[in-house]
Amino acid sequence: MITLFSSIILSTYLYGTYENIQENFKTESQKHNELQYSIIKRNLLNTKKDLLYIANMYEYFFNNAYEDELKVELFTQDLLRLIKSRASYSQVRLLNKQGQEVVRIDYKDSDAIITPKSNLQDKSSRYYFKESLSLKSGEIYLSKFDLNVENGKIEEPYNPTLRLSTPVTNENGEIVGYILINYLGNEILNELKLASKNMNILFLNTNSYYMIGFKSSDEWAFMFNKNINFKNSYPDLWNQFQTSNIEYASTLKHEGIHFSFHSINPVEIVSPNRQTKSRRHWTIISYVKQEKILYKFYTFIDSIKVLVISFGVIILLFAFLLSLYIRKINEGNIRIEIANEVFKNTIEGILVLDSEANIIQVNKAFTTISGYSEEEILGKNPRLLHGIYGESQEFCKDLWKSAIQKGFWSGEITNQKKDGQKYISKLSIGVVKRDEKILYYIGVFSDITEQKENSEKLKNSALALENSLNELKSTQNRLIESEKLTALGQLIAGVSHEINSPLGAIKSSSDNILHSLSNVIVKVPKLDSLLNEDEKTLVKELKAILPHEISTLSIKEQRVLKKKLTEQLKEMEIEDSRYFADKFSQFNVNDITPYISLIKHKDAQYIIDAVFDEYLSISNIYNIKHAVNRASKTIYALKKFAHFDHERDAIKETIEGSINDILILFNHNIKQGIEVVKDYAQLNPIYCYPDELSQVWMNLISNAIHAMKTSGKLEISTFENKDFQIVSIKDNGSGIKDEIKEKIFKPFFTTKKAGEGSGLGLDIVKKIIEAHEGKIEVQSDENGTTFTIYISKNIKGKNQ
Repeated sequence: MITLFSSIILSTYLYGTYENIQENFKTESQKHNELQYSIIKRNLLNTKKDLLYIANMYEYFFNNAYEDELKVELFTQDLLRLIKSRASYSQVRLLNKQGQEVVRIDYKDSDAIITPKSNLQDKSSRYYFKESLSLKSGEIYLSKFDLNVENGKIEEPYNPTLRLSTPVTNENGEIVGYILINYLGNEILNELKLASKNMNILFLNTNSYYMIGFKSSDEWAFMFNKNINFKNSYPDLWNQFQTSNIEYASTLKHEGIHFSFHSINPVEIVSPNRQTKSRRHWTIISYVKQEKILYKFYTFIDSIKVLVISFGVIILLFAFLLSLYIRKINEGNIRIEIANEVFKNTIEGILVLDSEANIIQVNKAFTTISGYSEEEILGKNPRLLHGIYGESQEFCKDLWKSAIQKGFWSGEITNQKKDGQKYISKLSIGVVKRDEKILYYIGVFSDITEQKENSEKLKNSALALENSLNELKSTQNRLIESEKLTALGQLIAGVSHEINSPLGAIKSSSDNILHSLSNVIVKVPKLDSLLNEDEKTLVKELKAILPHEISTLSIKEQRVLKKKLTEQLKEMEIEDSRYFADKFSQFNVNDITPYISLIKHKDAQYIIDAVFDEYLSISNIYNIKHAVNRASKTIYALKKFAHFDHERDAIKETIEGSINDILILFNHNIKQGIEVVKDYAQLNPIYCYPDELSQVWMNLISNAIHAMKTSGKLEISTFENKDFQIVSIKDNGSGIKDEIKEKIFKPFFTTKKAGEGSGLGLDIVKKIIEAHEGKIEVQSDENGTTFTIYISKNIKGKNQ
C-alpha cells in the first residue's frame, strides 16, 4: 500500500510538472508577443515624432517672409541634417498638392543625399499619395507594409518599406503639401528576429500574408501574386482566431503546434485621432512545437531519475523497516502485559505517584500491607501513610531531593497502617523522566518489622525488593521504548550509508549493556552487605568521577596510565596489580591511592567488577545516544534535500544552514580524505528558494569532490555586500581547462565519463542563481577551482 500510494504521488507530480512546462511555454509565448508588440510600437512612435517634427519645420519656413526658393533651401538643409542621424529612413520627401516631389533626400551607403531637381518624380499615381489626400491637418497616414517599387519594378535586394505621411498647412490652415517618410521595414523585421532567439515567430499582414514566415520563400508572396499565406495553410485555426472574443491575444493548439496570436492595429498607434482610417491589421504569432515541450519534460525526468530510483528504494526499505517496528511494538505490548501481571501479583507493595506526588495507582500487596483500599488512597498524598510515626520534616525533604536529583532513593522508613499499627518498611523510590521532565515516581516497599529481628531474612527481603524494583524499572523503560518506537516509525524518510556506522555502534552498545546490566542486577544488591559506611561512600565517590564514554583516552595514553598504576600497586605489594591497573586505567583514575582500602578488601575483585559493570552500562547508553544523534542528523538532511516546493514562494532561511545540510549528506565521501574548512560570516536569513539552493550546493560540492578525486581540501566561505549574500566554494583539484571554461554552463556539456554525468548540473545551477536575481562566477587554474555565487537580498517572499 505504501508503494502504491507513493507511485500515485509520483505520477501526479510528473503530470503536474508536464502541465507546468506546457503552461510555461504558453506564458513565454504570450510574453514574447508583448515584447514584439512593444518593438513595433516604439519604432512607429519614433517615426511619428520625426514626421510631425519635419512637418512643423517646413510650416515654420513656409509661413516666414522668405523667398520661395530660399524657403525650400533652408528646409532642405535642416532636413538633411536630421536624416543623416536617422539610418532607418530610406527616403524623406516633400510633395506638393499635385503629388510632385518638391524635395527628396535619399539615405544610401550611410549618407544622406539631396536629389537634384531634374530627378524629382511625380508620385500622383501612387496609391499612398492618393490615400494621403483624405488626411486632415494633424492626421498621419500609414501605408501597407510591402516591398519598395522603383520605376515600376520591385527593388532588389528586397527593401521592405513602410510609408508614413502627414499634411503641411499654411498660416491659414490650408493644406499645401505632404511630408512622406519611407521607413526601412528591415529595421523592424530584423529587430523582431533578434528578439526571437529562443522562440519561433511569424509576422502577418491584414490578409495573413507572411512578412516573417516559416521560411524565407513564403515571405512577401502577395507582391508576386502568389497565394501563400497563413489562412490557406491553417484555415480552421485562422478562422478560430478571427472569431475569438479576445481582443488582442489568444493561444491555440493545432497539429502538435502551440500558436500564440497577438493582433496589432498600427494606424491606432500612429494616428489615433484619425477619423477615416486605413485598414491595416498585423498579427504576431509565436509558436512552439509539441516535440520541444516533450523534450524539456524528458530532460527533466532524466535529471531526476537517480532521485526517483532512490525514492523507490527508500520506500521499499521503509515498508520493510516499518514491519519490523510493528513486530517489535507487538513484542513490547507482550512485555507490558507481563509487567502488569508482575505489578499486580508481586508480594511487595507498589504505589505510583504523578509529577505532583499524588498517588495514582497501587497494587494488591499495597492494600494488604497498609490496610487502605485502592479507593481510599487514590489522589492522596503519601504523607497519609506516615501517621503519627512519620519521619522528620528534614528527613522527608532530603528523601525527595535525592530522588529528584539522582533519580533514585532507597532506605528504611516508619509508617502507620490504617488500624494504627506501626511498621517499618524498606522503601525504594524510582523516578521516570522524559526529556528531563519528571512524569512519575514509583515506590516499592515491604513490611520489614519482623525481619529486622532476623538479619538473614532482612537481607533476602532487601534483595527481593531490589530485584522487584529493577524489574519494574526495566519494564517501565520497555514501555517508554515502545512509545518511542511508534514515533520513530513516523520519522523514517531516508536511509544513507552514514546510518550503518551508528547502527553498528548501537548494536554493539546494546549487547554490552545487556551483558553488563545482568551482572549489575546480580552484584549490586550484594554490595550493600559487603561494604561498611566508609566503603560505601568511597564507592559513590569513585562512581561520581567515572567518564560517560568508554576509552576517552587514546590507546597510547591508556597504556602509559596502566603502567603507572601497575607500578603504584606493586609498591603497595598488591596482588593482581595488573587486574586493578587495567580497571582503574579504564576509569581514567590517575592516582589509585584514595581507593586502596577497596583494593585491599577481601572481596575487592567482586566490588570493582560490580562498579565496572555499572560503568559499562552507563557509558554504552551514552554511546547509543551519540549514535542516534548522528543518524538523526543524516536522516534530517536527506529528508530536507528530497523535499521540493513547487509553489515557488520565497521563504526566509539562512544560506549557511542549507550548506551544512548538504555537507552532512556528503559526510561519507568527505571523511575518506577531504578536509573541509568553513569560514562563515553568520549571515542573517533572507528570502530565497531553499530547496533549489540545496540543489546548487549539491552540484557544486559534488563537482568539487569529483575534481579532487575524494582527497584534498574544500574551503567554503560566506560574506555579503549591500545587495548580495555571497558564497565561495573552493577546491584544490585539477582545475578547469581554459578552452572549456566558456562551455561549462551550457546544457549537456560534461567532462565526466559516459554515464557519470548528464551535463545539466551547472546549467541548472546557473538558472537557479538567476532566479535568485544573482550571478555565478568561476576562477580556475591548475591549483584548483573557485565558484562564487551571488544571491540577491532583495527577493520578495511570503508575508512581505
